[in-house]
Amino acid sequence: MKNCLSDVKKLAPSDLLDGTLLALGADDFSEQAIYALFKEIETEQPSVAGWFEVTGSEGDLRSEPLRGLLNFMESGKILQISPPNPVDQFYHVRKEQKQTILKDLKDHGVLPRYQGLFKELAKRLRRLTREQKQIASVPTELKGD
Repeated sequence: MKNCLSDVKKLAPSDLLDGTLLALGADDFSEQAIYALFKEIETEQPSVAGWFEVTGSEGDLRSEPLRGLLNFMESGKILQISPPNPVDQFYHVRKEQKQTILKDLKDHGVLPRYQGLFKELAKRLRRLTREQKQIASVPTELKGD
């Protein structure tokens, strides 16, 4: 069976992020989970290593290119921070923007061609976000900081 992640090198980073978030549906996600997802992609697909410039350690990852995309999506009112805690930076795609993302991806020839890839990436992003939420819910005194 072909590894669906091999297709990531065929797509622009913005299309990867847009398609993944569209496949995520109404679920929210964390900024750290985005960085962890793209770090996984770089690890599993050496052909794209360095594309996303993910640095740092687990729980404290950074990526200027991905942060730039997220900033653009926030300022364009595509993303919003999920209440009630803006400090933890959990986002979701605004319902009214999903059709715009879908149309853009279809116009670029990305959908439906890479829908399987986006579903897999969304599945991974859900897992990483769940892990992030579990870490965030542990009381500080138990984290060992």
